[in-house]
Amino acid sequence: MKCPHCDQEHAENAQICPNTGKFIRSQMYCLNCGEKVEADWSACPKCGMRIGAIAPPVFSQSIEPGFTENQQASQIGQGLIAHPEIAITASARLDEVTNASSSPIKRPMSSAKLANTGQAEANPAPATRGQKRYRQWGWGACGCAGLLFSLLVLLILFVIFDPLKFHLWGRLTGAYDAAAEVMPPETDMYLGINLGNALLTRLDRSIAPFMTAGQAGFNPSHIDYRPTPVNSARGQPAGLLDDFLRQVEVETGVKIPDDISPWVGQYAGAGVIDIQTSSYGEPYPRGWIIAAEVRNIRRADAFLRTLQENLTELQDLSFVTQSYNGSLIVTQDLSESQSALSFTRSGRMLILASGLDILKNAIDMQGKVSLSHQADYDRFASSRPRDWFASLYIDMEGLGELFDELLRSSDLSSAMPLVNPYSLLKQQGMSLSAVAIKNGLRLDVYMTSDAANLPPAMDTQTVDIYTHPDQVVGLLPHDTVLFLANPSFELYWKSTVQQGLGDESDYEYMLKAFEQTYGFSLQEDLLNYMNGQFALYAVPSTQGILPEQMDLDFAVNLVVQTEGDIDFQSIADKMNTAGFPGGFTVDDQELDGITYHQLRDYASGSPIIAFGGNEKMAVFGTDLNSVQAQFSSGDLLVNTSHYRAAVSAFSYGMKPMMYVDLHALLANIREGMSGSELQSFNSNINIIEPIDVVALSGRLAEPGLMHSSIVFIVVDK
Repeated sequence: MKCPHCDQEHAENAQICPNTGKFIRSQMYCLNCGEKVEADWSACPKCGMRIGAIAPPVFSQSIEPGFTENQQASQIGQGLIAHPEIAITASARLDEVTNASSSPIKRPMSSAKLANTGQAEANPAPATRGQKRYRQWGWGACGCAGLLFSLLVLLILFVIFDPLKFHLWGRLTGAYDAAAEVMPPETDMYLGINLGNALLTRLDRSIAPFMTAGQAGFNPSHIDYRPTPVNSARGQPAGLLDDFLRQVEVETGVKIPDDISPWVGQYAGAGVIDIQTSSYGEPYPRGWIIAAEVRNIRRADAFLRTLQENLTELQDLSFVTQSYNGSLIVTQDLSESQSALSFTRSGRMLILASGLDILKNAIDMQGKVSLSHQADYDRFASSRPRDWFASLYIDMEGLGELFDELLRSSDLSSAMPLVNPYSLLKQQGMSLSAVAIKNGLRLDVYMTSDAANLPPAMDTQTVDIYTHPDQVVGLLPHDTVLFLANPSFELYWKSTVQQGLGDESDYEYMLKAFEQTYGFSLQEDLLNYMNGQFALYAVPSTQGILPEQMDLDFAVNLVVQTEGDIDFQSIADKMNTAGFPGGFTVDDQELDGITYHQLRDYASGSPIIAFGGNEKMAVFGTDLNSVQAQFSSGDLLVNTSHYRAAVSAFSYGMKPMMYVDLHALLANIREGMSGSELQSFNSNINIIEPIDVVALSGRLAEPGLMHSSIVFIVVDK
């Protein structure tokens, strides 16, 4: 092969001229991008690399995207085999660069220079480098996700098993109360406060309107009435609370909440223990306990030292100290230690008690057999709302027996079931929890009962009584100011009237007396048909017995679902037959195919009651017009904003079974008053003036556990 540089013949496989040291073959390739180049070119036209310069050491970076590392290495090897001149040139140039410092490698030209020379811009970053970075981030993301998942699992296990006894799950769900852990199981009444929820919830909208009621006038939502502002807070809730806190400060030197807030934790509570009757027939408790969870131990201990000093100075009391189960007890120095004021900090609980033995018992109760482990209280605590801020527990069984003793000692009959709730429902316990809602306050009441000893009339009612009477409530007119609804008129009648009379013979006597007076059988002609849903409700009206004889501008109606068609005409005829001796008469009036009947006073003609119905419904009321409107009303209560607000305030999908539009009710009552009578009425209702709507509902939470809920919607001023 003839050399183009020296004009001499060289071997066919020679790559470099031995005379000049220049490349012989004219067909070469760029060592960086593999582009074909000529020997006399100074730089690659594709990537800008100097001809003969050494390519970057990472061969895999110049391979096409999507290849594995092994495939990349294989492709590099195949390229070197296919073009041996690249390897030879690279080796020669490597020696040249390593050994000749006087011949530095020129850097690739910048984009500006390449543009000036007409050459293509260099590619600064091969594609596979981004792929590797992506893979690294991908593995890192998976690792972080796995770590977060593991931490989440560990957190859940920590909350469930609670190795440090923080009771995190109970605190979140509302089932835990630290103060109840020091109350003995024989506690008859216990009030718990969840300070965490009290601070987090909007108590300013729920409680403040009641506390400041009557101290300043405001306009209710239904009428333009402004009550006369009182000159002082005496007699008002806020004033009573201020008086109580002032009295505490005078007697103990403790300022609430200033001296409490630096150390108190989430829970506080007070319990009354074992209420008994004295030899004089008066109730008295065996003792009391006040407890609070401690957030800051140092400040809690300082509070107790200050309390001891204040009582010594203000009340001239002397105290002694002793150690008990690792706690330092401070107790009043009296000969009879059972009635001595005692207090201590035991672990994370600050405890005050009415006696030394009671305080020691409270220390021993923690985490063992306290009130929180008592069956009824535990059942209530597990059911109460998560966001409760106050909870009252009452041992109804114990207090019911005490109530019967008080009735007997006062010569009152203990066989009056409507007087003693325990005798009526065989209640074992009751829990009341207060919850702040968006527009007011909700009270959730849970009651446990001894289902085996319920009266026969109540046995099936505990199952059916909480089915909501949607059908009759959906028929009530929009101006309804109050209603009481129930899914079964038959069960309601038996549980209230028959059970209230107490004896079956008394009930039979009442039925006979009714038939002799009105001429028809109440049971056979009427009650036997009235076994469906019912609603007793009131609407504004200026006609009927209530406006004419009582100055109350209302009509009260009873709407009942019936089974079969009641023969109202026969009832009216029988009443007319018996009417003259009884002093009444019955008029008939037909409207839209329905015959209505009105009972009037025989002498004056004043209306007493009206009634009518069809094959599915019966209506009784004090005003004939309102009775007739029951079958033609199109504007309904369930579509009003007040009713919808009450429904949204309940939990578990409950709906009102009792409803009172309080402002509309009070406004109608005021219309019949004037002068001093109106002024006296306004002063007596100041406490309830902030309430707009009151609603009550209920459900059977589980067998033997009844849940009632009362909602107070506050006026949005």
